[in-house]
Amino acid sequence: MEASFVEVYNNSLRDLLGGPNAPFINDQSAIKHDSNGGHTHVAGVSRVRAVQISKAVHASEAGRCVSRVG
Repeated sequence: MEASFVEVYNNSLRDLLGGPNAPFINDQSAIKHDSNGGHTHVAGVSRVRAVQISKAVHASEAGRCVSRVG
């Protein structure tokens, strides 16, 4: 399993796993939804392997630390 953490604000996306200086992604076509499998993918963002729950929690906490929105 892989995880990404993306902030959506004012029609812009920000890769929260990309660190505090990660640029905003203004390309609205970056979000892709697979209607067959039900998966959503955002092009250009960091992904981490989350084979254990602890890895997913760690990624979530790291992203929350750089979030600019509440």
